[in-house]
Amino acid sequence: MASPAGPEVRLPIGGMTCAACVSHVDEALRRVDGVSDVSVNLMTRSASVTLGGGVQVASKDVVDRLVAAVTKAGYDAEAPSDAEAVADTQRASEAAIAHEAKDRFRRAAVALVAAAAAMLLSMPLMHGSRADPLAHWLMSFVDPPLRSALPWLYTVDPRTLTGALLVGGGVALAVSLGPIVRRAWAAARHRTTDMNTLVVMGVAASLLSSLTGEIYVDAALFITGFVLLGQGLEARARMRATSALSALSTLLPAQASRELDDGSVVDIPISELRKGDTLVVRPGERVAADATILDGTSTVDESHLTGESRPVRKGVDDVLAGGSVNGAHPLKATVLRTGNDSTLSQLLKLVRDAQAHKAPSQRLADRVAAIFVPAIIVLAVATFVLWTVLIDVETAARFATAVLVIACPCAMGLAVPTAVMVATGAAARRGILIKGGDVLEAAALVATAKDGAPIVVFDKTGTLTLGRPAVVAVVSGQAANEGSADKENQENPEDKEAVEAGRTHILGLAAAVEKGSEHPLAKAILAAGPKRPRRASDVTVVEGGGITGTVTHEGAPQKVSVGNSRLIAKIAPGLEAAEQDLLQRGHIVIRVGVDDEAVGVIAVDDDIREDAVAAIAGLKALGVRAVMLTGDQEATAHRIAEKVGIDAENVSATMLPADKLQRVQAFAKTHPLMMVGDGVNDAAALAAADVGVGMGGGTDTAIAAASVALLQPRLTSVVELVRTARRARRVMRQNLGWAFGYNVVMIPIAAGGLSHWGLELSPILASVAMATSSVSVVLNSLRLARMPTTPPPTTTTA
Repeated sequence: MASPAGPEVRLPIGGMTCAACVSHVDEALRRVDGVSDVSVNLMTRSASVTLGGGVQVASKDVVDRLVAAVTKAGYDAEAPSDAEAVADTQRASEAAIAHEAKDRFRRAAVALVAAAAAMLLSMPLMHGSRADPLAHWLMSFVDPPLRSALPWLYTVDPRTLTGALLVGGGVALAVSLGPIVRRAWAAARHRTTDMNTLVVMGVAASLLSSLTGEIYVDAALFITGFVLLGQGLEARARMRATSALSALSTLLPAQASRELDDGSVVDIPISELRKGDTLVVRPGERVAADATILDGTSTVDESHLTGESRPVRKGVDDVLAGGSVNGAHPLKATVLRTGNDSTLSQLLKLVRDAQAHKAPSQRLADRVAAIFVPAIIVLAVATFVLWTVLIDVETAARFATAVLVIACPCAMGLAVPTAVMVATGAAARRGILIKGGDVLEAAALVATAKDGAPIVVFDKTGTLTLGRPAVVAVVSGQAANEGSADKENQENPEDKEAVEAGRTHILGLAAAVEKGSEHPLAKAILAAGPKRPRRASDVTVVEGGGITGTVTHEGAPQKVSVGNSRLIAKIAPGLEAAEQDLLQRGHIVIRVGVDDEAVGVIAVDDDIREDAVAAIAGLKALGVRAVMLTGDQEATAHRIAEKVGIDAENVSATMLPADKLQRVQAFAKTHPLMMVGDGVNDAAALAAADVGVGMGGGTDTAIAAASVALLQPRLTSVVELVRTARRARRVMRQNLGWAFGYNVVMIPIAAGGLSHWGLELSPILASVAMATSSVSVVLNSLRLARMPTTPPPTTTTA
């Protein structure tokens, strides 16, 4: 039996260039004692390490052992710093990628310019068949005009030209090929191989071809230049893929305006802000930290956190999120959280961690990558031997070099991580936080199930409805027995007064017990009840039933219960009729009992969310079955279901939290399942679903238990999630198909498999193809940045 997962450590990894590197780092980390699981991401150049259940804390000793294991495997790693701001870490990562791209482009330019010069210097030395047919063709094309323009070049002693080629080409190779050689040497020292090994061997094979009598420095330089150009393009594409994280990391301003005790305002670096400081936010400025408004009212743009494009009106006691943009009026606020504790930093950390988690589709690529490079080396040697026997050494060297250069483990390593990074980043910009590649792929399976209709299960209160119910009717037992349930039907003022007194009494009893409760129905009762409810003692929450307590009335203690029929079974006949009438109208009905007998009922109503109808319709259009599970009564549940468009057979009412969990577990056995909820009682069901979606504005418990968090309570985001997951999985498959298909098709061609029909691949063209392969999967993934959106709901008139 597997031990429960322990803490997680995220290590930045340097030196990884291909899927083979990922495999080496993964294997090294898994050998460390106490490691439960490892997810190495080539795209983010990081490793997420989950420690075993026996490890309670990621101590310095454990982290040091992880770093040592990576270092021993030939790669660079460093312990994460708790003190370093998450945004600073992200900016450092972006700077490293930018530096890598600039360095590769610069080295590629050196190699390609030197290759062109070497090709020109080689013109007077041309004879016979060159090892690279493409170079030979280019030379024969350029030779006549060059001979006409520079006739003196053809009079230079061939030995002088040869020496110039070797010296100049050697210097250019030393300058441009340096990083690749260092990584290949590091891999060799640790008895491993990677893409760098193949490139160095390909370049060396081109140079060794000079032993046949001609100098092939130009071919070696072209191969180096195109490989480096591909790496630079790949790094630049990775920068575009991290654009969502880049945008988040730059949202906070560099400085903040702090009000001093004497009322003066000074500008300070945000690193000097502390909890409790008074922050002044001028019109148009970004909020420097999470804060509570002390003075002022303004509209605030929070689209970076919620994806909601409309500014939100904020006033005294409302919370401002760091990075938000203030509207037209100045605000004064007290700082709540700064640094890594801020909402923005936590969001950035969650997105970074989510992108580090591997999607299941990557497992096949990882298994192939573990043996890919050694297999290519063996194939290149076999190709050389075979063609040496069949034709000659020159042809054999050309084919073997092409095999080494064209093989591309990079594309396999980038195929899935790039799609995950771009899709989760695009979703985060719209307020949809997907907590990992595994979650993204699970959501896609929900969307594309073939073995049974996929299901999205909705909670009702706070999910399909606004979660802000209001009391619409109160009936006391005495009024019901006298046939006066409806106050407006009473003509006698004394009857009206009696009805109102009964209502006040029922609300007073219920408010006394519900005081302090955070349940939406309790808040509705407290809002309608007396401003100063009486005190209740021995208050006890009955799961799935309601709440009980002791309230003193006219000097005598009474046991008061507020809840449903499970909690208060006994009810007067007249009151029961009034209750049934309210239920038939579709209201939520709450019984108020004294000494285990209902003495009144309270009817509560909750409006549906404005986009609920559009969300359900959107899911149905995708072939997804919408189901509602709720603890409310049948009539209320079916009324809401009818309004939003959920079919009656897909509604289950009067359900306890345990019932919801059992129903979700039963569905999950036969159907791909997504659960959407917002409350504490949804947490278990959210965790049990294939994909749990926690609604924004709900409880921290629900959002923590969910695998997807909607930072804005917008139901159409569920439709966008399903569409995005479907598109992301399609792109993952395309990338993997291209990565594997490219190698399966191109390697045999490079090995001369079609030479009998005149189709041969130049080593230079092989290097171009290899560079194009890795860049293509990144560019294909970038299409996911255009995340689909669901049109806003339209208001219809009945």
